[in-house]
Amino acid sequence: MFTLNRLSVVGHMPQNPQIYFVGNNKRVATLTLHTLLEEPNQQGPCKYNVFIDNPDIVEYADTFLSAGDMIYVEGRLEPIASKNSDHPDHALENCISITEAQGALFLVHNSAKVLQKGPSLSC
Repeated sequence: MFTLNRLSVVGHMPQNPQIYFVGNNKRVATLTLHTLLEEPNQQGPCKYNVFIDNPDIVEYADTFLSAGDMIYVEGRLEPIASKNSDHPDHALENCISITEAQGALFLVHNSAKVLQKGPSLSC
């Protein structure tokens, strides 16, 4: 049976991406994304935690993204704990995973006054 698990979200980053080293010195990144839409039965914006283990997209996030940026994220909706038990924020709700096989991340609007456009990455 075929199922589709794909989520596309546009939102603001309230803080800079966090870069970690796991396993065999592999870099991964996490970031938080707040949307303007509110979840039912919850006050405030919908919050997504994004886990990135694609090396190219981790490098992009580390180089070009900062707090206040508006970004577009596309990936799988899944719990982090099942992918990487070494991850410090394991078992988070509303997790989007960007892996080497699939996912995308685009900088929509830079928080700086002058937009320094960086490349967009997808796989």
